[in-house]
Amino acid sequence: LRVRGTGTTEYDLNDTLEELRDAILAAHAGMDATQLVTSVFITDGFDGIQRGADVLGDCRDTVYLATEDFCMSNGEFAVVYGVNHQASGKAIYANVNVYGRTPTTGNDNEFAGVASVGTRDNLPGTARTYLGDHPQADLFYAYRVARDNPGGATNCLVIPAPHGRLRLDVLCLAFRAYIEPGRKVGPCAGEMLYDRAILFRSRPKESAR
Repeated sequence: LRVRGTGTTEYDLNDTLEELRDAILAAHAGMDATQLVTSVFITDGFDGIQRGADVLGDCRDTVYLATEDFCMSNGEFAVVYGVNHQASGKAIYANVNVYGRTPTTGNDNEFAGVASVGTRDNLPGTARTYLGDHPQADLFYAYRVARDNPGGATNCLVIPAPHGRLRLDVLCLAFRAYIEPGRKVGPCAGEMLYDRAILFRSRPKESAR
């Protein structure tokens, strides 16, 4: 197997990543915010073999990260943000994907990707919405994910309507970064700053006294 990793990390960008998070939270300060946890979603095949775990036919050309599951109603939205791994040099391409889970029999779920945006189309430059003229702004991205976009907001990935058995009640956000330049294999997750997401919901109105 080709060895992942080069010893070069994205950790020098962590301070700016924290600034981006703070700017996103400040921009939507009137809403309830839940910072979703991102972790390695699919490990390498040999790990799955040893643990007897389903790694969903993984391919070593990428690294698989994903948030915890969540629910989202109309009028709510998430902001996905993080390092543009293509711009940082850790990947030749990276993307953000919306997945829906639909419970089936037993403990199984139908799991399907329904929307995506990537570093070769809409993600570059989007962190400037929050970071302005920060010198490292173009090494990051920030993009809204929602079920609807009545205001026609730019930089918004709209989740398609449920169809048939795919109800899309439960969602997660998955992140993939493909092929570290010069390595012919996906990057090492331990050398990357994980992509993140914050879920925003309207605050409940205070009860009349």
